[in-house]
Amino acid sequence: MAENEGTTAVENPVDLSDPVHQQATAIAEAILPQLEPAIQARVDAAVESMREETLAVVTRGMGQVAAGLRPPTNEASERSTAPRPFASLGEQLMAIASAAAQGATVDPRLMEIGAVSGMSEGVPADG
Repeated sequence: MAENEGTTAVENPVDLSDPVHQQATAIAEAILPQLEPAIQARVDAAVESMREETLAVVTRGMGQVAAGLRPPTNEASERSTAPRPFASLGEQLMAIASAAAQGATVDPRLMEIGAVSGMSEGVPADG
């Protein structure tokens, strides 16, 4: 078995002289020239359709920009423009460390940030 490791043994190799194999090969070779143009036509049609859809989306977007409309925003982009209670992440982390000390007062800016998301013990996917 050691000498065959990494190779795939073929127990029943195809007999190329078999008349059934020869007939199947002849049929495949006869059909192939007819199939290639049909396949290429379908590919060309799909590419043209995608090109038209892309052009329509871009044109619509350019029209909105020309009209002065802003693209839709998501929550993350709105959050990034919101006022921040801490000047830096370091300042926020120092406030968190201070709040964790026994008997310490909690910086009120920590309460402005809102609920923490993720790292929930109740949801396995959160860690």
